[in-house]
Amino acid sequence: MNTSPNTNTHKSRLPHGPRLGAFALLIFVCIIAVAPRSFAALSENEIRSRIKQGTSCFDDITLESRIVTSNMKELRKIGKDFANSYEFKTVTIRYKNPYKMRADSKLGMVGFSMIIDGNEKGFRIPIRGWVKENIREDPHKRQTEFDLGIITDSLWRDYVVQDARVENSGDDAMYKIVFAWSNSLKKKRICWVDADDLKLLKLQTFESDGRPIAT
Repeated sequence: MNTSPNTNTHKSRLPHGPRLGAFALLIFVCIIAVAPRSFAALSENEIRSRIKQGTSCFDDITLESRIVTSNMKELRKIGKDFANSYEFKTVTIRYKNPYKMRADSKLGMVGFSMIIDGNEKGFRIPIRGWVKENIREDPHKRQTEFDLGIITDSLWRDYVVQDARVENSGDDAMYKIVFAWSNSLKKKRICWVDADDLKLLKLQTFESDGRPIAT
């Protein structure tokens, strides 16, 4: 009876030696390739500092807006005056930082203008001429660069920022910023900003009870 140990053991098919090192490296590279990128968390102050640094050269802009199509039913959910503004199919806007804006448009053959200069806001209305008001205590009546889709440090100056954080979307990083007007803190607005080029990607507006009213 042969009692000697069996020397015909099964040979492993796993790579070993230098081949094992190369195999492990290949697996590691594959994991990195398919894993989503993670982005470092930033504090609100760091996000504000990056936005301020990235837009420090912004001073003024002139643009022409043309409305191609609109859904008045949905626009009225935001506000009656907001919906009425879409009756003007073309508007030329000139903005100078900070708090100087002029918008000119026509409804048919009749011209309309709006000017903001600091805390003064005025409208040129046919027959009545210029009508002015002080908007110091009404921040929701002030249009700024944010209303033109431009994100700058003024977001912290013009609104009460309640939260700011980094969010991941696949291979891209975004800044999610929650803010509200100082005289209406429960009506929140949330914007998502591209962390690379500071482009406004999305904006949501909510009623005081949390209902979304615009996207």
